[in-house]
Parts: sequence; C-alpha cells; structure tokens
Amino acid sequence: MAKSDEDRWIGILAVVFTAIGVVLAFSKFFGLDPAIGGAVLLKLLLLTAVTVGCWKFGDDVPFIRPGKSWPLLLVFFFMCWWPALDVWARHQSPRLWADEEVTLWWNAWYTKLAVVLAGLAGYVVNLRRGE
Repeated sequence: MAKSDEDRWIGILAVVFTAIGVVLAFSKFFGLDPAIGGAVLLKLLLLTAVTVGCWKFGDDVPFIRPGKSWPLLLVFFFMCWWPALDVWARHQSPRLWADEEVTLWWNAWYTKLAVVLAGLAGYVVNLRRGE
C-alpha cells in the first residue's frame, strides 16, 4: 500500500469518527438517542445546503431568493425537529401512558399543520409582493 493510500484511509476514518462523535454529542446535548439525533442533524445539514443554494442561485432564480423563500426555510427548520419533538413529548408523559402515543400542543398534528400552512402563506405573500 502506498503512502497516499494510507493517508486517504486515515483521512476517511478521521472524518467518519468525527461525524460519529458529533452525532453522539448532539444527541446527548438534546437528550435524544443517536438514531434520532443523527436524523435531525442530517436534516439540518441538508437544510443548510438548501439555504446556501438559495443564496448562491437566488439572483438567477428569483422565486428561491432568500428574501422570498425564508418562510419555507423556517418551516423546513421546524420540520427537521419533528422527530425530536415527538421524543420530548414522550418524555413529558406520565408513566401510566407510556405505551400510548403522547401528544402535547407542540408536537400535535394541528400545530405542525398550522406551521406548514403559515410558512406556505408567507411564501406566497412574498412571491406576490414586488421587489
């Protein structure tokens, strides 16, 4: 094995172990299990990539310009946290209802729907508004 191949494998392993460490630290900080913490973190990273894309290509494609798309980006941010909200709601439940699905106002379907509809309405208003 050549020196450059060894360096490449060491770099790959360093990135993998760093990513695992970040997911574990993120999960522990927010009180989530690693699978849910990893899912939330991955969704947040994808949202970051979409936001950067909006900034980069916003001048060429007006309807994704950050000034127009921020309500949708905010909704997507909220959607990234849905699995965590469900876990946190389960932790708020009394032990009597541990087997049942627990719904609090902040993880209820109507709150999620209201946030999505408000974000869509904000996006439509921003599209209709002339800039």
